[in-house]
Amino acid sequence: MSLAVSSESAARLVIDLARYHSTFGAALSAAIHRGGPRRRGRQSPRKRTRGREAVAAAEAHGMDVSLLREALERSPADRLPRLDANSEFLRALRANRHAR
Repeated sequence: MSLAVSSESAARLVIDLARYHSTFGAALSAAIHRGGPRRRGRQSPRKRTRGREAVAAAEAHGMDVSLLREALERSPADRLPRLDANSEFLRALRANRHAR
């Protein structure tokens, strides 16, 4: 888009429609192919099992996932005290490091 003023004080606005349509088409294509349409509601069961697949893949790779499985078997109320204890431990470590 360009704006020009002539010597007779007339304004002229020029819009490059080919460039506009090209830019719009590229943006629309990117939105459709990268993002896809938005979906409402709960995720499909396939997407919810990705975490399980990731744990199984890590286990197949040779990683020890026993602590992760143990933590996930506990309820959130049972996990909170352990999280608080770990937080206190890290806070004490940081305080000790800054004291030196």
